[in-house]
Amino acid sequence: MSFSRAINNATTGNLSGFFQTVVLSGSTAIAGSGDNGGFSGSGSGNGVWYSSNSGANWTQSSLSGGIYPALALSGTNAIASGYEIQPSPFVITTLPLSYSTNSGQTWTSSNITGLVFNSLVLSSDGTKGIAGCSNISPSGIYYSTNSGQTWTASNITSGIFNTISLFGSNAIAGSQGNGIYYSTNSGQTWTQSNITTGNITSLIISGTNAISNFSAAGIYYSTDSGQNWTISATNFFGTIFNTVFLSGANGVAGGGTNGIWFSTNSGVTWSQSNITTGAFQSIALSGTIGIASSTGGGPSSGIYTGSNSGANWSQSNITATNISAVAISGTNGIAGSNANLGIYYNITTLCYEKNTLILVLENEVELYKKICELKVGDTVKTYKHGYKNIKLIDSFHYNPSYTKRNKRLLYKMIGYDVIVTGKHGILVDELTEQEIFNTKMSGTTIRYIDDKKVLPACASDKFEKVIDDKDFELWHFVLENDDINKCYGIYINDGILSESCSEDCFRI
Repeated sequence: MSFSRAINNATTGNLSGFFQTVVLSGSTAIAGSGDNGGFSGSGSGNGVWYSSNSGANWTQSSLSGGIYPALALSGTNAIASGYEIQPSPFVITTLPLSYSTNSGQTWTSSNITGLVFNSLVLSSDGTKGIAGCSNISPSGIYYSTNSGQTWTASNITSGIFNTISLFGSNAIAGSQGNGIYYSTNSGQTWTQSNITTGNITSLIISGTNAISNFSAAGIYYSTDSGQNWTISATNFFGTIFNTVFLSGANGVAGGGTNGIWFSTNSGVTWSQSNITTGAFQSIALSGTIGIASSTGGGPSSGIYTGSNSGANWSQSNITATNISAVAISGTNGIAGSNANLGIYYNITTLCYEKNTLILVLENEVELYKKICELKVGDTVKTYKHGYKNIKLIDSFHYNPSYTKRNKRLLYKMIGYDVIVTGKHGILVDELTEQEIFNTKMSGTTIRYIDDKKVLPACASDKFEKVIDDKDFELWHFVLENDDINKCYGIYINDGILSESCSEDCFRI
């Protein structure tokens, strides 16, 4: 699994800086600057940035300065909370709670000034917002009913709230020192749950199920939208978890020193993943795939990617930097560096343009269908392995003009209506010496599928670069198999032999 440094659109060079908050929604992302000098006050941060291509390229928003510990994004609506530091004499200046209606590009101040928020959430339709105050301004919880344009104090008017989660109209909030609160009306009024003490730094709700870390007592779960909590049946006493995440019934938790754990029953019981040591600061899950940031204390720092609902994890190519925050949407992931290295991103490099034809079996008849018309369970004809059902399929929007890396550019096959990413290829019997050289120069290894070799589009004179500055809709899919690294030969337009995506390449 490979991640790349994101590009600063203003300079076309690598984006630098400290980013403590990243949010990804579809192909749109926003990121909040960290304190580039530490809380000692030697740095003031560089505001909020936005991306429209899953984190590959970033542009400074109208919030061009300040430290932003909390962001939220839903559709085109976003909210942001920040502050500035004056180093000498040491003074913290709060910035207005701001909102955006164009995916974080430009921001407007709301009616809230003088407060800093640790946690912000927006409803799935982007209209309801909840904000939990920080230790800079411990004034409880606020709510908004108009996408963050105006805010009102809830019935909780004091206290620090490090984490808030919202699902439908049900919300939960984790306090510093006073346990967990719940709301049934999108944060307007709150009630104390049966957890009345303790520091809660991470919690999440999904449907009526919720999970939360709890100081050094392990993990608690709820089955009634956070009203009542029960300690997990797994004995975690004395174990500290920094971060938890829930997607459906699948849960993951990052430990302070003991690696990553996973649950398949909404947090009732937990099992240790294959990562048994290390401190994990941020973790996220989308269906069965995950992304996590390690801050050291184990095999290495950096970014890890997971499969099988968090049961198995692999270290990515980013192995030696402090990653402060991660986010996942579909199969794409982003990560913010706390080591002045900007933002990392991953976009799957084996993709077809939406109109590419795939040979499938339908009602016992072989026919070609557009990849954008396929779905999980459809049957695809393979080279040497008969018919295989689609296990995973996804799409995203991508503009090739944002990258200079050949294997991430788009290429059109000469004489055919076939557009693929540069690393994607056709299957051939042999590669010429020039094709071998071109493949290695593109940063791609020589790959084999059965008795064929993969000729990447970026290394072949059978393809030409696509130079259009526009968004393309790209698709990729995984066929059922027992090996997450397995690719199959498949047939595309007019019988061209190409390749499916492996599950390992598909996830993040």
